[in-house]
Amino acid sequence: MPLTAPEWLVKGFIEKNSFGILFGAFGTAKSFAALDYAFSIGTGTATFHGAETKPGPVIYVAGEGWQGLVRRLRAWEFIRGRTAKDAPVYFSNAPANLCDTDFFLFVKDAVAAIAEQGTPPALLIIDTWSRNLAGDENSSLDSARAVQALDELRAPYGSAVLVVHHSGWDKSRTRGSTVLMAAADYAFSISKEKGSAVSVFECQKMKDGRTPEPICFDLLDAPLGIFDEDGNEITSAAVRFRPDLEPPEKGASRSAAQKMGSNQRAALECLQNLWTKQAAFNRVAGVDAEPKISIADWKDEMANTGLDRRRRSDVVRSLEKSGYVILGTENVILTDPPDMAESLINADDE
Repeated sequence: MPLTAPEWLVKGFIEKNSFGILFGAFGTAKSFAALDYAFSIGTGTATFHGAETKPGPVIYVAGEGWQGLVRRLRAWEFIRGRTAKDAPVYFSNAPANLCDTDFFLFVKDAVAAIAEQGTPPALLIIDTWSRNLAGDENSSLDSARAVQALDELRAPYGSAVLVVHHSGWDKSRTRGSTVLMAAADYAFSISKEKGSAVSVFECQKMKDGRTPEPICFDLLDAPLGIFDEDGNEITSAAVRFRPDLEPPEKGASRSAAQKMGSNQRAALECLQNLWTKQAAFNRVAGVDAEPKISIADWKDEMANTGLDRRRRSDVVRSLEKSGYVILGTENVILTDPPDMAESLINADDE
């Protein structure tokens, strides 16, 4: 194989023909950052943080929020002083349904139709992972199937893929199965302190290349020249680089676990223990799926900590509100499960 230098799509951040993730909690402006990458590459403009781009077609597979995309585009044009008219940026009008084989054929045909117009897509953005998965994001089997689908989608064109996803409870890892993060060539997180308007864009993984420094940004509103029924002008926003701000040092603030109360921490540890035991059982049974724990079993496990039965429902709801768990009708999903390999080793030791 020849020794070659990296071919950057976004210099220092996204290499051509690569697979990456942009993740963050709700309200951290991760979709705004992804849109800036889409419009910057589509128009050949430097990104909001000044990185050079190689222009090329961008396909943005949006799983929701289609009505706001045009407004965000207009705000980007206003704030960046550029026009995206005739730029090769294409938006879907439905999710990709990556685990649905029959539906995915429509997605492949749509991408092929764009490629046949001339230049193949340079970047495919999937926003968000959960909306486009058409499967269980906690299942290693579904996640692996979706990653394979994206590889199949980009392989003929040498495109880069950027998956937008939610973070887990500790904000430094993606939610759900670890398959997605393991498959990534690069991963960027976006975090925001409670009550702050400033987001921090930080590299969590860069398989080949130098890790870029953290970046601060915020959202800047722009008037759109349209008005609602009461005569109020409609605005939207775009990301704005804040080089005047220094990102907080790692470890400068308390971790999410330290901020939790003792009851919450104990309940979360109970759930993690149940998850580890179920993961070990699945391995022995040959089941290729991540654990699902019933809410009833979780509450029963809390009895071992001495947590009052009357407090358990309140603790469960507080952990859901904080984003540590997702509650279904009967089951609970741990948004940031323990590392599978470490969990199995610990289970073997026991």
